[in-house]
Amino acid sequence: RLRGGEMQAKLTKDDLQFTTIDGQEVLRLATSFVSKNHQGGLQGSDWSSAGVIRDEFQLSAIKRYLSKLHPDQNRLFQRALSGEMAAAANCWFMNMPLSHNILSAMMKRLSSDALLFMQYTNHCVRATSTTNMKKCGVDDRRICSVSGHRNVQSLTAYDRPTLTESCSMAEAIDLRLPLEHDSV
Repeated sequence: RLRGGEMQAKLTKDDLQFTTIDGQEVLRLATSFVSKNHQGGLQGSDWSSAGVIRDEFQLSAIKRYLSKLHPDQNRLFQRALSGEMAAAANCWFMNMPLSHNILSAMMKRLSSDALLFMQYTNHCVRATSTTNMKKCGVDDRRICSVSGHRNVQSLTAYDRPTLTESCSMAEAIDLRLPLEHDSV
């Protein structure tokens, strides 16, 4: 699973594979990367959708990103050039990978820079994605293949009520049912 920057820092350009599934271009994580980060191998799980991106806009954005990476650096996440240098160059990144610590803190920094009402972390993104998949009725094994959870039982923590559901439950608790002696 790609948690907190530790695995993102190890991702390389070669870990991304453009291929075709059912006549549609997709991007997927290389099987070697997925299997080496899920000890015990892939057996017993449906990994056919693990790390697959199908959306054309996302594919186009990733291709553009890959085209701007430093050609001599194989790591996927690289230190960016300053604005003026990047604008003038075909390559937007230095021949220097981002460290685990920088990647781990990236969501917090982006949240702060964007003046968001709360500070998000890499885990927030994972938790929100998992919760949303649960709400949409995605099969637990498929969720595990995307989220990196090794045990479907660990997904029970993501069965949280929505704000609307919480309000409905509160109303049900607060609802005063008429007592028998009230009607007399």
